[in-house]
Amino acid sequence: MRSYCNVRRSQEVEIDSQLQEIAAHGSSILPIAIYIDEFQEYSIPIIQRHWHREIQFNVVLCGSVQFVINGESIIVNQGEGIFINSNIMHMSSPLLEQNTKMCSVLFEPTMLSGSNQVVIENKYVRPIVRCAQLKYLFLSLDVDWQLKILIYLRRILDSEEDKVYGYELEIRNYLGELWLLLARNSEKLLAESSIVSSVDEERIKKMLEFIHGNFHSDINLEDIANSAGLSKSECCRCFQRMIQTSPFEYLINQRIFSAAKMLAGSNKTINEIAESVGFHGLSYFYKRFKNAIGITPLEYRKQYHKPGNQ
Repeated sequence: MRSYCNVRRSQEVEIDSQLQEIAAHGSSILPIAIYIDEFQEYSIPIIQRHWHREIQFNVVLCGSVQFVINGESIIVNQGEGIFINSNIMHMSSPLLEQNTKMCSVLFEPTMLSGSNQVVIENKYVRPIVRCAQLKYLFLSLDVDWQLKILIYLRRILDSEEDKVYGYELEIRNYLGELWLLLARNSEKLLAESSIVSSVDEERIKKMLEFIHGNFHSDINLEDIANSAGLSKSECCRCFQRMIQTSPFEYLINQRIFSAAKMLAGSNKTINEIAESVGFHGLSYFYKRFKNAIGITPLEYRKQYHKPGNQ
């Protein structure tokens, strides 16, 4: 496998209160970004739950990656890939503790249609981007047209690595070819599909925004439900439908994720960190942290704390 030394390494995802990724990918001149994701380089070996406007393709270069997309779990092994549509909530993590790498290709729809090619956008891009039944697509090595998409993704990665004269044109052409394959093989689905207008998606975004803004406080199920104007029972059903967990478990996991970042990035005591993210009992914090991360907070700090952090 090539080392791809010239391809940018992705950074840990930073999100806003609505879980939208803050960083933009690409530029107005070239609205595409190509990264190598090296999970072992992150303070927490996970790409946290988020969403973005850009369309995303991934191909796993080494190891296996578990994606969770709108509550569904998908295992992508070495050589396989996945398409994740625009504005779809997703997260990913290595399946095992190993040297796991994947390539990520993220781009704005204008990379396909340009700024004024109305026919291309209206006929071949927008229907896919807005298709409620096409939130993601697993790309298998055993399906001929999906294998071709995977080959084009590898060629995009090689073009980004080599950067020979004209590589931008090469990348755009490969992207057009793989999108044509996706469009032609989704034609029947698109004809039968509905436009994305999910009430559940709006509800879950409101509740997750509330949790992310208030997880350090004493909030309960009723507070979470009220943030989206729901009953407690409908709140729980919405969480199960969309992200296959309960509001309480999501709240606890958000507290643990924030605590892990503080353990790696600050010199606060473990007790101070536990209290600052909403845990009021140190033993319970230790128990939940180890269940989620696999090691104790103290072990995590010893492994990931960077000297000189404040």
